[in-house]
Amino acid sequence: MPSLAWFIGVQGFAELARWLFLALPLQLLILIPMTQIERRLDYKPLTMIEISGQVLYYSIAAPLIISGEGPVALVAAYLLQQIATIIITHLYIGRAPNLNWDTNIARTIISSGITFSLANWIWMGRSLVNPLIIGSQLGAYAVGIVSLVVGILEMLTILKFVAWRLTIAVIARFPDDHDRIRRAITQGMELQIISTGTFLLGFGWLGHWIVPIAFGERWLPALELYPYVAIVYLTTAPFNMMTATMSALGFNKYLAYFHVSYIVSFATAAFILVPIFGIRGYGLGEIAALPTYLLLHALLTRQIGAPNYRIAALWWTAAAIGLFWRELGVWAIVAPFAVLGLPVSWKRLYGYITSVYPGMSQRRSP
Repeated sequence: MPSLAWFIGVQGFAELARWLFLALPLQLLILIPMTQIERRLDYKPLTMIEISGQVLYYSIAAPLIISGEGPVALVAAYLLQQIATIIITHLYIGRAPNLNWDTNIARTIISSGITFSLANWIWMGRSLVNPLIIGSQLGAYAVGIVSLVVGILEMLTILKFVAWRLTIAVIARFPDDHDRIRRAITQGMELQIISTGTFLLGFGWLGHWIVPIAFGERWLPALELYPYVAIVYLTTAPFNMMTATMSALGFNKYLAYFHVSYIVSFATAAFILVPIFGIRGYGLGEIAALPTYLLLHALLTRQIGAPNYRIAALWWTAAAIGLFWRELGVWAIVAPFAVLGLPVSWKRLYGYITSVYPGMSQRRSP
C-alpha cells in the first residue's frame, strides 16, 4: 500500500484505500441474495433495492461533503450503503447470512465461478488507468475531473448494469437456442442505445448549465472530456449484451481474452496520449481501445453466430455525432432526431412500444 500511494502521489490515498478494502466482504454478502432475486426475474424489488441504495449513498455523502468532511464522506457513505443493502436483500429473501461449509457446493462454485470472477476482475483493472496514469502525470485535480465524468456517465448509464445482470439470468434459461439468443442480443443492443443515448445526449447538450449548478464552475473543464468518454459508454452499453451472453453460456475464458486486449490497448494509448493531449488523452485512449470490440464480436459469433447490427449501428452513429456538437457545430444536434425520423426507425420503435403496450396496436387496427 505505501508503494502504491507513493506512485499515485495523491495525499490521503492510503488511508481511504484501507477503509475501502473493508467493503470487499460486504459486497460478497450482497451477491447471493441479489442473484436469487435476479434468477426469479423479480424486477420490481431489484429496481427498488438498486434505487434505494443510490439514494442512501447520496443522502449521506452530500451533506457530509457540504459540511467539509472531504473524501472520507464518500467512503463512509459507501460502507453504509453496502451494509444497508445487505440488510434489505436478506430481509427480502427471508434468510439471514450464516456460516456453513459443503465441499461439493464449494467445488462447484470454484470450478464454475473462478473464470467468471477472473474475467470481471480483469475488467475492473480499467478503473486503475485514472489514478495510475492521470494521477501520476496530471495530478489530483485531473483525477477528480476524470472521476466526475466517469461518475456522471455511470449514473446516466445505470440501466446497462441492470440489463447485464438480467441478461445472464434470462439467457441461462435457453442456452441451446442460438437463434433466440441472437434475436435477444439484437433487440437488447437497440434498446440499450436508445435508452443510454437519450441520457448521454441530454447531459451533453445541457451540461454547461447543469455542472456549474450541481458541482461548481471549477468543474466546467469536465465538459471538454465528456464527449470522448461518453462515446465509449455509448459503445459499451449495447456490447454489454454480448458480454452478459458469454458469461451466461460459460465462455468466460474468451471474455477474459477480450478484457485483457481492451485494458492493454486503453492503458497503452492513455500512457502515450495523456502527455500530448492532456486530460483529453484519457478519453482518446479509451476511443483507441474500441476496435478491440471486433475481437469480442469474433469470439461470440464463433459460438452462436452474429446478431443484426443494422439498426443499432444507425442509431449509434447518430448519437455519436450528437455528442460532439461542440466540435462539429450545432447542426450535429439535428442528427439523432433526423435518424429517428426515418421510416425504419419509426417501424422499429413502434414495434418495441406495442410490445410493452399492446393496446396501442389494437387501437390502430381497423
